[in-house]
Amino acid sequence: MPQLDAGRLLRWVARAAIALAGQIVLIALAWVLSNLRDIDPVPRPAALALLTPTVPDENNAFFALVGLRAQADRDAAVVGRALWRLREATPIPSWPRLDVKAFEAEQVAEREVLGESQPLPKQLLCDPSQPDCVATWIAQAETLGAQRLAQSVVGQRCEKLLDERFAFEELLPTVLHAAGPIAAHASTAVQCSNWLLSGAVLNWTRHRPVPSVALFVQADRLSRALLAGSRTLVAQMIALRTARHTTIAIATLALRDPAMTIALAPLLAPWPDSVQGVRGWMVTEATFGRTMVSPVLRDCYSSVDVVGDESLSWLEGAKGRLDSFMCRHHIGWHPERTLAALDEMWLHKIAALDVGLPAAIEKAAAERKAAEGEGVMGLLSWRNTLGNILVGVGRPAFDNYVARQADIELQREATVLALSAMAVAPADRAAWTARQPQSTLTQNRLNWDATGHTLTARSWQQEYAVGGAFNGARDAIQITLPNP
Repeated sequence: MPQLDAGRLLRWVARAAIALAGQIVLIALAWVLSNLRDIDPVPRPAALALLTPTVPDENNAFFALVGLRAQADRDAAVVGRALWRLREATPIPSWPRLDVKAFEAEQVAEREVLGESQPLPKQLLCDPSQPDCVATWIAQAETLGAQRLAQSVVGQRCEKLLDERFAFEELLPTVLHAAGPIAAHASTAVQCSNWLLSGAVLNWTRHRPVPSVALFVQADRLSRALLAGSRTLVAQMIALRTARHTTIAIATLALRDPAMTIALAPLLAPWPDSVQGVRGWMVTEATFGRTMVSPVLRDCYSSVDVVGDESLSWLEGAKGRLDSFMCRHHIGWHPERTLAALDEMWLHKIAALDVGLPAAIEKAAAERKAAEGEGVMGLLSWRNTLGNILVGVGRPAFDNYVARQADIELQREATVLALSAMAVAPADRAAWTARQPQSTLTQNRLNWDATGHTLTARSWQQEYAVGGAFNGARDAIQITLPNP
């Protein structure tokens, strides 16, 4: 057996290592040289232009909601306009860290405008997102009435605001940024919804159907206006929340009282176009994301700039400084290519809506699955490598919200069918439901239990949500009919 020449083997290994290192260096050099030049700025697509406001400021209830917690003797709409002007005039904070003193000064100025503001209320016994909250309101009507007295100033403003002239359109700040007034009406809109729904239930327990229905009409008007007029993702999700709570409250009383079933039936008409709702917040998110990413790409902020060297390990700090160096020299970080890729991502998502929410949700799920199969390699590109990774990581982040948007109409249709099925024998309800006209959002998603008393809808969130976004206790769609 020939003897192994150790010296020859070592020389061969050394030559192979040098050759491999040389190839790596050549590839790295080629990558750097081909990543030194960015593209020219690309005009923003018309499809991503922010919607032009259509409701005149003097008629827009947005301001009254913003100022709803103003001192009792002040006009909520006037205060709301003043708060909005104040927030618009506040300088945009410079990245990467928040100016705490400027933030505190703004809070002081807002308190002066509000005066002795009405406090945010405690829960009215429970949160309407809980499945049995309306039943709790009914069972503890006296306690509910006492709690509502403490919120009467804000509550009466809500009732006065929600008359037939109510018109709402969310306003956006001149420049969308993280510290800006985004969905400034959100907390008070929820407060109004809870006030109206709890009042409707309380009046029903006191055998006052007329004011009960009137408050339900106002709650429904609020939900529909929020759905149609919300422009940001946060506001649209708030609108979905109030719409869901309104549907649940209507169903709860309609199942208990045949007279209320008839009176409340008109309030179960289809919600405003969900596709338009999604398209609206996607356009805003596209602009917001661009505004947030632009200074990072332009000024090359890294994790070191944002949280400080003292909060990072040596390795994390070194990586942050390397990222900043590469960004400043446009090595793998191309600002214009990245912004164009962001716009392209949003155009792709918006175009998918043209065939409806079901197809858009299923297409996004298929793309997520394909991306998961490719792993990290699917995010890599030769040019603008780091910029494209930034875009690719955030690509699936908004899919859960589209599924949530689909569920609000699914819940409404399931409620309408369940209430209509009260006139059908329990044993026949499954067959009867299968014969009823159903939208593409509802088809093949409804199921009666063996007794024919409980209708369950397989929600879009339940099937397609990722990252634990579906919460069965909060998001499940299930309606139980009383015994005939």
